[in-house]
Amino acid sequence: WILFESKELLCCLCQPRGMRKLFGGKKKETKSTPVSVNDSLQNLNGTLETLEKREAVLNKRIDQEIAQAKDASKKNNKTKALMHLKRKKAYEQQLNNLQSQKMNISTMQMKLEEGAMAETVLDAQRRGAKELKQVFGKMTPDAVDDQMDEVREAMDNANEVTEAISQPLGDPLDDDELLDELDQLDQDDLMEGMMGIGAPTSKLPDVPNDDLPIASKSKAQTEEEDALAQLEAELNA
Repeated sequence: WILFESKELLCCLCQPRGMRKLFGGKKKETKSTPVSVNDSLQNLNGTLETLEKREAVLNKRIDQEIAQAKDASKKNNKTKALMHLKRKKAYEQQLNNLQSQKMNISTMQMKLEEGAMAETVLDAQRRGAKELKQVFGKMTPDAVDDQMDEVREAMDNANEVTEAISQPLGDPLDDDELLDELDQLDQDDLMEGMMGIGAPTSKLPDVPNDDLPIASKSKAQTEEEDALAQLEAELNA
């Protein structure tokens, strides 16, 4: 039986699987799933709610211990009263520790939120930098300068063409000649006026010697004057 067991053990050791089974092989590493910031925040919120519930319970127990200590003191049971006060102190210590834990949880929440915001901003900047690189990656200062020179040259050519097609057709008129002609016309008009001053004029009509006729009064004016005369006569009477 011993020989059989030895042969079986030897066969087991000769096989790699058997050796791993006997001495313990390397365990497979399990990859942990990354936890998102939102999951962490939800976990912290749940923990904070649990701590708040525990805080309410401790406050209630502290109040109960105080009431029981007062009741025992009224009954002159000092031992029981001291026992309730010791319990109260223990609950108060738990309450202080719990409040410190709540503060730590709140601090972690704020830091996680701050980190999430920083990650969002950093991701946006990373994406923006990538887009800028794609947009301006093919542009160089020299290439931009060459392109702007081509644009300026094209604009100059366009201005020259526009100026060329705007030139008047035919012989251009000389402004100096036109001004001389205008001065000559003015002089001709002046000479004609001077020559007309000494010329005999036609006989003027005779002035009438008769007196000018007096404009007749209107009927309304006559009636008004008669009324005034009558009123003046009555006043003088």
